[in-house]
Amino acid sequence: VFDNALGVVSCVWKGNFIDATPMWDSRGDGSFRPDGSPIYLDNTLQLDILEAERAPFNASIAEDGFKPKSYSINALTGSPVFNYYIDGMGFKDEIYTDGLSNSLIREVSANKDVVLPEGLVYRVGHGNKITAIDEGMFIVDGMYYLKLETSNHYYIRHIEGKDELIVKFQNPKIRYHLIW
Repeated sequence: VFDNALGVVSCVWKGNFIDATPMWDSRGDGSFRPDGSPIYLDNTLQLDILEAERAPFNASIAEDGFKPKSYSINALTGSPVFNYYIDGMGFKDEIYTDGLSNSLIREVSANKDVVLPEGLVYRVGHGNKITAIDEGMFIVDGMYYLKLETSNHYYIRHIEGKDELIVKFQNPKIRYHLIW
């Protein structure tokens, strides 16, 4: 499930599509029921500008700094490509499966005209415990894996009682797999 209010993947599962009846029945309550075992992810803005490595996340870019622009369908993959602005910077966000139903791949790219500011970071993962299990491969709370495919510098930090997997947005593209 993609939350277009913040530009984040908020829930994943394996199985059939969602039961959207609660969204539309009568007046609806905006909820949905995944047909499978859902994993709810970090439902906060994933980009921020950190003035220091220990600065709290979402301190520089407020949620109202996120502005959805449009979406299109990639003709080759049939997957959605979301376009949005965060703090005036344009981004393209493509989400698709690996073709084997083993992972969800996400590619977040800065538009060509964007000058990446110093301290711009992307929070790939957030949880109680993030553990590196191999180069670029992490497990989050024992529930799902993140596999980074990026030349950008990344690190795990423990802040405010939680772990965060942070990627410095030095190059214009971040690509990772979400595996569950």
